[in-house]
Amino acid sequence: MKKTIFLVLAAAALLLLSGCDAMLEAFYPEYAKNYDNYNVLTVEYDLNSLTAQQIINLDLNNKPIKVELYLSGQTPTANVPVDFIEVYGEASYWYDFYVSDGSYDIWIWQDTNGSGKLDTGEFVLKDDTTVIPKFFFSGTSGQYEYYYGDQWTTF
Repeated sequence: MKKTIFLVLAAAALLLLSGCDAMLEAFYPEYAKNYDNYNVLTVEYDLNSLTAQQIINLDLNNKPIKVELYLSGQTPTANVPVDFIEVYGEASYWYDFYVSDGSYDIWIWQDTNGSGKLDTGEFVLKDDTTVIPKFFFSGTSGQYEYYYGDQWTTF
């Protein structure tokens, strides 16, 4: 009887563990993508050019920095991003976006008032907010681009 219980428990454990990938892919479909057919856009930001007081004023632990990828010409004020992350408590960070061929704009900002839209006076990447980083991918799978931003202002 003990051997039977042991075999049943061992089989149950193996069955449970064999389904981990399927369970993770169900909860996180972005990990189920076949990344061989996508382009990689690495986005990095660094707040170290700011003073310590400016970083404290940003309240990074409670108000995240939003790193968002939009189709070219779209903005946080009017559109939904193609992909995004929200980073809490990090003065510098990098992330890989996996994208299909196309033209993309990067917006990095902090929603200080919680409206979900980029409003006047909010903290954004770039000295000149009219010039947004743009990337274009065409015809080559696995193409890689890198963007580093360390210049900040208010919108």
